[in-house]
Amino acid sequence: MKSVTNLTSAATKRSLFLLLRRLSTSSTTTDDVAEKEWPTTTTTKLDNPSVEATTELIKELGKAGLVDKAIHLYDEIDLKGRNVNVRNLIVDLLFRNGRSDDALKLLDEMLDKDSECPPDENTWKILSYPLLSKSRSKGFEIVDLLSKFAKHGVFPSSHWLTQFFRTLCMNNGKALDVLYELIDLGAPIEAACCNMFLNRLGRNGDFDKMNALMKRMKEKGIEPDVVTEGVKPSVSTVNSLLNGYCRHGKTNSGLEFFNEMKMRGITANAFTYSILIRSFCNVTNIGKAKELFDEMLKSGCATDAIVYYSLISGLCRAGKMDDACFVLSKLKQAGFSPDLVCYNVLIGGFCNKNRFDEAKELYKDMENNGLKPDTVTYNSLISYFSKSGLFATAHRILNKMLKEGLDPTVVTYGIFINAYCKHGKLEKAMRIYKEMISKSKVPPNSVIYNILIDSLCKKNDVDLALSLMDDMNIHGVKPDTNTYNAMFKGLHEKNWTEKAFKLMDSMIKQACEPNYITMEVLTKWLSEVGETAKLKEFVQGYNVPNL
Repeated sequence: MKSVTNLTSAATKRSLFLLLRRLSTSSTTTDDVAEKEWPTTTTTKLDNPSVEATTELIKELGKAGLVDKAIHLYDEIDLKGRNVNVRNLIVDLLFRNGRSDDALKLLDEMLDKDSECPPDENTWKILSYPLLSKSRSKGFEIVDLLSKFAKHGVFPSSHWLTQFFRTLCMNNGKALDVLYELIDLGAPIEAACCNMFLNRLGRNGDFDKMNALMKRMKEKGIEPDVVTEGVKPSVSTVNSLLNGYCRHGKTNSGLEFFNEMKMRGITANAFTYSILIRSFCNVTNIGKAKELFDEMLKSGCATDAIVYYSLISGLCRAGKMDDACFVLSKLKQAGFSPDLVCYNVLIGGFCNKNRFDEAKELYKDMENNGLKPDTVTYNSLISYFSKSGLFATAHRILNKMLKEGLDPTVVTYGIFINAYCKHGKLEKAMRIYKEMISKSKVPPNSVIYNILIDSLCKKNDVDLALSLMDDMNIHGVKPDTNTYNAMFKGLHEKNWTEKAFKLMDSMIKQACEPNYITMEVLTKWLSEVGETAKLKEFVQGYNVPNL
């Protein structure tokens, strides 16, 4: 004999089957059919149907778009029958049909501290998408909801929390406070989530907050990525913090931290070494960079091309070209090939040291490896020949560059103008400048104006230099301290004090800070001509360095 529950379930399912068949064949509206089967005026509670049957019925009504009928059916269920599964079904149905307010109202009943039917993990899963997509739930409104769920021992997954901070909180200054609150609530915060904050704090140079977060992580047992005493961190966390130190000029502090981590048994990877090597190269401590490179090779850690590139770049900037070639050979032995940027650094380094034969060999090697030169490559070669006074060769390289479809950059024009000025060919330098103004898509910048103004003033052509300052104003290029210094020197030679006063007023108006050269020139000149009062007026409000 079948149980009462099974009989009820079977009867309900048959009724549901008949309803769905009538919906598909009848011309009557779905609401009319549903009203006939389940009139909304019914006042009697359902005779304790099984949870399975009720759940199935609500599901099918939802699929048919009969949300009100589904809710009416839910309302008719005895309170004891409204278990968490049925409530979750209604909450999900309401959210999916845009009735967020109704869904949250039912959810509030479930989240009440004295609720007889508290939420479960499925309740949270239903909320995950609406919470991240609906504007009304963005940001810190979610925290209150998380807190209520936590009181019932329900938390979202660690993956969801990581996504939450990535998409909603990382651009907000209070995000770290939210993280702390969730950690205190016992949420499953993992190292990946904390690493996002450590990275961000490191990039901002906020080391006090970094240390505070690491301390909190240790207190709450978030392992194994905690960088605190007695706990072994992961290399990714070490790299995040190390990068923060080095990016903010704390290279020595970063090295101390790195050595401390090694003592705790952390094995550095290629990225760890590349951070330190690049940082020491940037502060021209090439010896320490080479020492770290040798340490990396001896440690046997898996290397990548980037760490070689970092050291090669630093050595080239320091003019240590033989050492750079040695590292290049090590790069090739490790099975890597130099990329275009690496070749450009080496070619530029050899050109700067007037070792063109080596630069030429590298150029050929680059082409043999299938790499085409770019504007940086050509600019290095043009610079070498221009500085050497071999302008015909420099222009041939420029023509080759144009044939390759590469347009000259402001650097290209600057190389030619600077070289012509250095070789006393001001007319040709001015010709290139006028070409930039009239034909080129590349406008001159302050560097080019400064080169020309300085050269003209040294040649005592101060009127033309002043006209270039007018051009700067026309073309929206702001003069800097170097511009004014060159002009003051030129005006001093002419003893054109009135024009100098105008430039001093302009400098103050543009909030262009003078430096020690400015003050040296003006102090000597204006003292000689008895205009110390004008000098005092000029320095008012400026932070002038002591002479």
